[in-house]
Amino acid sequence: MNAGQFFGLSHAQSGENDKPISVEVVSLAMAHAYSASSMPLTAPGFDLAVTDLRARPCCQKVEFRYLVTYLFNRSFQSCADILSEADFLLANYYYSRKVVADVTVFVTPGCAADALSNARLAAGWNELVILTSYSSPVLRNRAYYPTAVNTSPLNAEAFLAAISALLRQFRWQTVFIVADKAGQSGAVAISLRTILGSYLRGKPGTTTYDSLIDTSVDGNAQIADVLADIRKVARVVVLAGHTTFARKFMIIAHLTNMTSDYVYLFYTPFPYPTSQYGNLTHINGDDEDSIALEAFRSMLVVNYPDELPEDKAARLRYSPEFVRRSQRDYNYTYAKNDMPSPLVLAAYSTLEILNQVIEETVPGIEETVPGIEETVPGIEETVPGSSATLSNNKPGRRQRFQSGNLTPYFYNRTFNTTFGRHTIDEDGLLLLSFDIKQINVTTTLFQALYFRTRLRQNARNLKEFLDVSNIDWIGGRPPLDIPECGFSGMLGACAKTDSAMMAAVIGPVMIILAILVLTLAIWQRSQDRDMVNSEDWQLNGDLLVRPSYLWEETMSAFRAQQFILEQKTPPPLPLPKPHIHHHSPFVNP
Repeated sequence: MNAGQFFGLSHAQSGENDKPISVEVVSLAMAHAYSASSMPLTAPGFDLAVTDLRARPCCQKVEFRYLVTYLFNRSFQSCADILSEADFLLANYYYSRKVVADVTVFVTPGCAADALSNARLAAGWNELVILTSYSSPVLRNRAYYPTAVNTSPLNAEAFLAAISALLRQFRWQTVFIVADKAGQSGAVAISLRTILGSYLRGKPGTTTYDSLIDTSVDGNAQIADVLADIRKVARVVVLAGHTTFARKFMIIAHLTNMTSDYVYLFYTPFPYPTSQYGNLTHINGDDEDSIALEAFRSMLVVNYPDELPEDKAARLRYSPEFVRRSQRDYNYTYAKNDMPSPLVLAAYSTLEILNQVIEETVPGIEETVPGIEETVPGIEETVPGSSATLSNNKPGRRQRFQSGNLTPYFYNRTFNTTFGRHTIDEDGLLLLSFDIKQINVTTTLFQALYFRTRLRQNARNLKEFLDVSNIDWIGGRPPLDIPECGFSGMLGACAKTDSAMMAAVIGPVMIILAILVLTLAIWQRSQDRDMVNSEDWQLNGDLLVRPSYLWEETMSAFRAQQFILEQKTPPPLPLPKPHIHHHSPFVNP
């Protein structure tokens, strides 16, 4: 295991307590730039936030000394590697560290589902865990994740709400999910496939199919195979992956005549283009640009609302420093004109939110902590919604506060950060809204012009859309969940129509065949009659007489054979002479 640490000290006014309160942020990290949440990309967000917190004035008389510890193993090459070792890395560090901070908080960019593993361990330790790059509806289960807070812009629940509202709006119950695991977007695509598939399978009456492909290896062939499967079972398709995958998929779908009666839902996780997820546009400078533009008419994009001007300005102002730190500290170089993703901004904003809660909650109240002789700043009152206090009641522990008891202070609050306002709901999850965007064939841009999806709660506590205008369907209407003639094209009214058409075709064919057979019979009979009347076949009487030369040859052969037989046959034996015995009756014998 490797661990890297970054220090920072928040600014405070002079006062009675000169000893700062130490806050350690422990972050499980992927050392390689495998995904958008990897350490070379997101760590600069944490590091810069710690540096900036040191320079900010604090309203309290206690200083906060921040320490960020990254836990990683350079041998890990994928999210699966991290997931298999996440518990060991965290537990080993938590129990073996020699210096224990006053407050320990787990802030996890991680990779993907390892965030849930972090949250389960943190719950057992009653430590706060903030997830900045992963989200799941299961986090609402406070019995399993009582100390988890989610600030990730990759908000699975908001995406599920948008998809669910679309399905309900158009009565679609059969869905085919296609995820592409290629590239840095692969981790999110795999997670989306798993979460959405599980969610839809839990809805009564919904039929779900899914396929995981890797377009980095013979991508066109894999897409063609998946489209062949889709044609047989579904008309509503959800795509997850990089934008280049989405463009390629739609082009092949259009070329195989699978756009007019189909709808493709594509999730783009970020509100602006990045290298990790690309830029969804039909323009690629090739011969397929016009095909892509037409194909995109069958696509609905689930995406964030456009950035507010002040949020965009802050992103552009901070991005050069994030890029510089990635290259200087983590040996990662951004491509030209590439931008740090919202996950980097979330890392920075999360520490701002954490600092605000700690400043409001931790200092100012004294409490004697068991196992520590001195009196330290603490909290005597109970935390709302909990019978526990912020002190660590484990004898011998040097940690002053159990950060898990800070969790309720994040609930039902809106925090102002450098990169915008963040509202966390009653279960500790970041609230986000989505737009459903469609391409504008005039501007050739995806815009929320046809269907706006500001989610709200209706009377039945279900998410619904606020309509702005109608979707421009290629076929003039939304695709049906099941085609009128079924996926085979042989059901319902089409089955009767096909039978009538078949009868109309088979009848004349049978008549033609009968005429052909009759004509052939008449022709054959005519040929037989002509042959009987013809003299060509009759024998000439002379042909029955054997030619003389043949007769002589035959007789010569016969005589020769007879001679041979005579030579081989032995002469007959002479007959014995009869012996006559005379007997006189007058002579005595």
